[in-house]
Amino acid sequence: MNTLLRFCIGLPETSFDAGTVLIAEDGGRGPLIILVEGGVRVARGDMEVSRCDTPGTVFGEISGLLDIPNTASVIATSEVRAVVVENSREFLESHPKIAFHIASLLADRLHKTTDYLVAATSQVSGADDPIVELTRTIEAIAEGRRESTTP
Repeated sequence: MNTLLRFCIGLPETSFDAGTVLIAEDGGRGPLIILVEGGVRVARGDMEVSRCDTPGTVFGEISGLLDIPNTASVIATSEVRAVVVENSREFLESHPKIAFHIASLLADRLHKTTDYLVAATSQVSGADDPIVELTRTIEAIAEGRRESTTP
């Protein structure tokens, strides 16, 4: 069992039908969602960012920790069971093991993002306008065209 799910034993779970929006982008400060079972897709605007069916995956943590509106939508792609925490900040303050685990996940994401940005920036270091070239490279990666746009 996933470490985070072990910390959630005994917390109430909620079920969602496929197609249900668990978190709405820019819909205010939503709940903290911990996936127990099922699949979801994450979207920002019209772009699908990822799909996930890994038990213990957390959604809504950025909104809860930074007290900002949700940065993406989370939509059930199948029947889903999840732990739903409405007051995420209060919950994390009262559950330090869960908060530490989420902090570790966020630190790992930041580390990987930094590595990605360094690698992408190095690909465009000799370009006339590195920012424009970096933007093109990132767009190419997002569209699935992994090749560099630099000559």
